[in-house]
Amino acid sequence: MGVLITASLGGGRLTLQNREIEHLEITSKLGEPHRCLIRFDLDTNHAENLQDFHGQLSVEIADDSILGGAKAVLFEGVMTGGTQDHQLRGGSRYELLASSPMLFEMERNRRATAFPTSFEVAVKALNLTVVGAPRFPVGLGGLRMFGETRLEFARRLADDAGCFLIERNGQVQLRPEFDDARFQLALIEKNEGHFEAAIALLRAERQATGVEPQPAPDAAGGAKSKTSTT
Repeated sequence: MGVLITASLGGGRLTLQNREIEHLEITSKLGEPHRCLIRFDLDTNHAENLQDFHGQLSVEIADDSILGGAKAVLFEGVMTGGTQDHQLRGGSRYELLASSPMLFEMERNRRATAFPTSFEVAVKALNLTVVGAPRFPVGLGGLRMFGETRLEFARRLADDAGCFLIERNGQVQLRPEFDDARFQLALIEKNEGHFEAAIALLRAERQATGVEPQPAPDAAGGAKSKTSTT
C-alpha cells in the first residue's frame, strides 16, 4: 500500500515527502482553528531560515496503489509560529506551527464591549454562514461582546443557538448538525491472506465522477469483501 504524504512550506518554497518529515500532527476541533505541527531537519545544502517558511502551509496525502492516484488535502493554513535549532555539525532542525486562516484571524481579534445586537446582525457582522436552522430560538437583542475575541463570541453565539462552529469550504459555518453522509469502510481479504484497508470515501468520490469504475460483483474464487457503515 503506497501512501505518499507531501507537505508544502512557505507557499511552495520547500516541499517535503514521507521520510523527510520527522513528525506531523494535525488537530481538528469544533470551534477551533485546524492546527498543524510539522518537524523536520535540513542539512547544509539548504540555506533557508525560519522566516523563509512564513506564509501558506499545506499537507496532502495520495495513495497510488489502491486508489489509482487519488489525493486528499489533509491541511491548508498559514504558518503561525515555529523554532529553528542550529545543529553542531551544520544544518538545522525546524518545528513549524500552522493554523487554518479564518478561525485563526477571529481568534486573534479581540474587541472591547460592543452594543447589544440581534442574532442575525451578529452573524452578518462576524461573516458567518448559517447552514440549516438553529436548534434553539435566540432572543431579540441582548447579545453583547464583553471584551471577547471574535472567535469566543462566535462560539457563545453558536452555543446559544444549539449549533457548532467549523471552518469549511472557505467559510466559517454555524451548523446544528453534521451532514447526513456516512463513511464507508471496506476490509478486503485476499487469497494469499493479506489484508488491506481502503479509504472508501475517496474511492466513492472517484466512482461518482467516473474516474474509477464501479466495483463488479465478486467472482467465484475471487476476493471476499466485507463492508461496514459507521
